Amino acid sequence: AVLTVAVAATSAVLLIPKYGFWGALLTHSVSRLTYFAASVGSAMWLLRCKPPLHELFRVVLAAALGAVLASLVLSAFSDVMAYIVAGACYLAGTLGGSVLFRVWTKHDLKLVSVVADRVPMLRRLEVWLSTHARAP
Repeated sequence: AVLTVAVAATSAVLLIPKYGFWGALLTHSVSRLTYFAASVGSAMWLLRCKPPLHELFRVVLAAALGAVLASLVLSAFSDVMAYIVAGACYLAGTLGGSVLFRVWTKHDLKLVSVVADRVPMLRRLEVWLSTHARAP
């Protein structure tokens, strides 16, 4: 935890004044990645196990696709509406990437089914995702 705070504080001091919003975004990313790496490293060391790297790589690819789409929008426009559109592009790109890179499993569809029971218009999404989901 101390390492994560130190990395976040250092990167905030170095990046935010120079790069503004992008520096804040990068600072947040660096601190989250540091925390994640420390957590995974500790869990692997304590439990003597390996993380599911293939599944993790799929999720990272999906998020990277969303980040690329958001970056394209922000590189072309810089007003407030561009940030809103970039957020929507990130969401759409990440969700699309999760289907493209087969992040969804049959177990995940059980959770979608619970939501679809409450929101019937999501039933079509559940059926469509079932054709793109992989076995757990």
